[in-house]
Amino acid sequence: MSNFPATDCPLSGRHAEETDDGTRPTVPDGQDLLELVGDPYTFDVLDAIADEPMEAQEIAETTDVSQPTVYRRLRRLYRAGIVDTEVSVDGSSNHPTQFALAVTRVTLAVEDDGLDVDVESTDERTGE
Repeated sequence: MSNFPATDCPLSGRHAEETDDGTRPTVPDGQDLLELVGDPYTFDVLDAIADEPMEAQEIAETTDVSQPTVYRRLRRLYRAGIVDTEVSVDGSSNHPTQFALAVTRVTLAVEDDGLDVDVESTDERTGE
């Protein structure tokens, strides 16, 4: 998997959102994360890529979610550091982008000062 900066992300152009400094945000705050994963379309997208990376079109076909909606959810998930991308090199001139989970666990805890978010990335689990 490659962590592309927002400017190099395959979701750039009409699908991209960038931070002010052009970098990819990491862990969202608790409320933003709850809003993101609480959305049924987001859940469907995450469920589709839980076992293996998929292209956006495959996700749309698997989930019956429209492709524009899939791209919007993937963009938000990518920016939150929950989804990562890889470009598949298949020997042709077509190099489709696949999306995969970049996390193995997300934990939300209610604390005195609000929600606390703990994210375990796939890199942490594999020791990379």
